[in-house]
Amino acid sequence: MIRIAIVGTGWIGGIHADRLKRCAGAELAYVFDIRKEAAQAFAAQHGGVVADTVEEACAKADAVIIASSTGSHEAVALACVEAGKPFLVEKPVAQDQAAAIRVRDAALAARIPSMVGFNRRFHPGYSEIRSAIADGRIGNVESLRFTVKTATPPTAEFLKTSGGLFGEFGIHFFDLACWLTDDVPVEVFAMGSILTDESYRAVGQIDTAAAIVRMSRGALFQLDIGWRSTYGHDERLEVFGSKGVFRAGGDVITMPLSGVRTPEEAARRLPDWFERFEATYLIELDGFVSLVNGGSAIGASLQDGLVAQVMADAAARSVATNRPVAFDVATRGHEAGDTA
Repeated sequence: MIRIAIVGTGWIGGIHADRLKRCAGAELAYVFDIRKEAAQAFAAQHGGVVADTVEEACAKADAVIIASSTGSHEAVALACVEAGKPFLVEKPVAQDQAAAIRVRDAALAARIPSMVGFNRRFHPGYSEIRSAIADGRIGNVESLRFTVKTATPPTAEFLKTSGGLFGEFGIHFFDLACWLTDDVPVEVFAMGSILTDESYRAVGQIDTAAAIVRMSRGALFQLDIGWRSTYGHDERLEVFGSKGVFRAGGDVITMPLSGVRTPEEAARRLPDWFERFEATYLIELDGFVSLVNGGSAIGASLQDGLVAQVMADAAARSVATNRPVAFDVATRGHEAGDTA
């Protein structure tokens, strides 16, 4: 039985704890949070022994799930490396690219199995499209188009330290674009606006954006993303290739020009994002346990996480400068500079 420590007892920590109750071959053994009372309440609800320090949790557990705040990811991951323990870290890998590179390099040098929590990779719909692309059923991929609008926007206070629209939300789709196509980005241009929540302006965040990414083999990836949807979680993907097109996602709900006065009066709503992706967390956890037991890696690597983080940071930079930003992720893992 793999004894797991969860570091961080917020919402996502609770999701992992709930899944551990249904995960064969693993159990929640230790809990740590800098808020001792929160850790104790978490352990009372989910089980596990409260550790006094991160180092204690890493030393006693067989593997660690890092579900703490982004700013703590580097320190916790390096503590896992020091203790020689495999870890699953929620995205992003760390608070900035330099820290993510340090985590990647330390885990690689110590040969510590690790995984980044991009749970959408474990959704059957996305997995099927990846397989179809790899099999050549769509031919050469020429463009991808994501439309993503969420019905559960975060508060401005949360966004101050979470990475914003691109770093908190868009990073999932930057990762998917690379994973689905087995390709890497070389350039991005993005534009953003504040249309749904004026409180975001005070913390320097946008709530609506569009981005175009050029991949290394020439395909163009388009992302239309926003923090507001009045009709449930809208997440759609179209992949266009030389032989045809793949589509994934729920039906689009259109509001008639008459007969419906407000969005709330629509006859049908899409499910929320957690309802769509709840099952992926258990599949992800099963994959992590398999990795800890010596199985092959099936989730996102630290390098994958770094590439997605570079893309998110560059998209935000593009919005700020109104210029395209080029990449050099294959060799150095960071932006190569602005494109003239």
